[in-house]
Amino acid sequence: MDHYQKVMWSEGLLMGPQHLQQADRYHEQQLRRQQLGLGPFSWGLSSLTIDRQLLTNGTLHITAISCVLPDGSLVCAPDLDEVPPARDIRDAVGSKATGIYLALAVDRPGAVNVSAAGQADGRTTRYLRKQVEFHDECGDGMQRQVSVASKQLRLLVDGESRDGCVCIRIAEVLRRPGGDVELIADYAPPALTLEAAPALVEALRGILDVVVRRAGDLTRQRRQRAQGVIEFATNDTALFWLLSTLNGAIPQLAHYARFPTSHPQEAYLAIARLVGQVLSFGSDGTAEDIPAYDHHAPGPVFAALRDHLTSLLETILPSRCVQIPLDRLSDTTFAGDLPEELGERTRYYLAVSSASGIEKVSSEIPLKAKISSRARLPALISQALRGVALSYCAVPPGEIPAQPGYGYFELTRSSDEWQQVLRGRDLGIYIPPEFVQLDLALLAIKEAS
Repeated sequence: MDHYQKVMWSEGLLMGPQHLQQADRYHEQQLRRQQLGLGPFSWGLSSLTIDRQLLTNGTLHITAISCVLPDGSLVCAPDLDEVPPARDIRDAVGSKATGIYLALAVDRPGAVNVSAAGQADGRTTRYLRKQVEFHDECGDGMQRQVSVASKQLRLLVDGESRDGCVCIRIAEVLRRPGGDVELIADYAPPALTLEAAPALVEALRGILDVVVRRAGDLTRQRRQRAQGVIEFATNDTALFWLLSTLNGAIPQLAHYARFPTSHPQEAYLAIARLVGQVLSFGSDGTAEDIPAYDHHAPGPVFAALRDHLTSLLETILPSRCVQIPLDRLSDTTFAGDLPEELGERTRYYLAVSSASGIEKVSSEIPLKAKISSRARLPALISQALRGVALSYCAVPPGEIPAQPGYGYFELTRSSDEWQQVLRGRDLGIYIPPEFVQLDLALLAIKEAS
């Protein structure tokens, strides 16, 4: 403890180098303590640049690095510090992940911490003594040599002793079958910013994509009575709460993805909170299953959150209404395939919108539209046959996300024409050209399980 006490300066003091060294030690310790006091995870990587071309041949060379070590020491090379010497790691790297560490000898109060050779008492010193010429900036500009202590940064690999060092695992590498040494792209080091760990940014953007896509799906399931007016049904309560949860999370996640200078812990808390909220809509798992933040290895945590959230959003509140893609073969004909997973009890609906107006659509589509198997459709058109009958739904089923301007028609499933559609698992649709600016959607409501 005494090694970090403040020097008592007084008049007439016979000053020696120990006084100045103790003053430096006191202030450096104060700065390190302040840094570590900013939060439980206020150390880690800020930026890292590795020469990938040299690495391919087994030479590890860092061209730039900025970080705060676990003891609060600031490293900024090459701006403030010397980059660690490059080294050959070919013999240390195999087909499995090998960790790369930035190491600095610990500060040893009462021992020699600075040397010209880098060693003292059989130990690696924290600093290297260097002679640097400085100008007198406040006088005549005369130069003078000054001895400075430069941090002696080193690169270590798994299997090498890290005793007596403060370290950060900055990267992982492996050897490919062809012999090349490569960085493991999905490794995320302890980091002060998301951008210092690209794997975390990639996981975050993957999570954002999943949330945005699911929110879009839920938005399309909403029913609208008129433009801008949303219809709430009693069985839609869970849907709207989930949509509200997702829409509330999207701006924050998008901000972290757009500006990845935030601390990974902040993004973790936002994602973990969202996972916990979404768990309320499912029956599998509890909030206790959410992985805790691991600053030493954040990559697996973010990946687990992404996979967990993706699984939850795919399984909770599944919509019984699915849209079957239709190919537009001409201005008047459409074709689609019925998915095999849709059983015989599935109900099918045709949604029709046209600039001709909803009244014309609702009254004339059942009389003039023709639906059959794809192969039968040309015969129905040429012979003016009816095909599968359509029944207009003044009020569409609750499972359908009804939209204003569309008429909804149920396909009758009791005719021979429909049986041919089921056997071939495809259908063709003909709408006369008098229905201008036509838009169709084929919807299926799956049987309740």
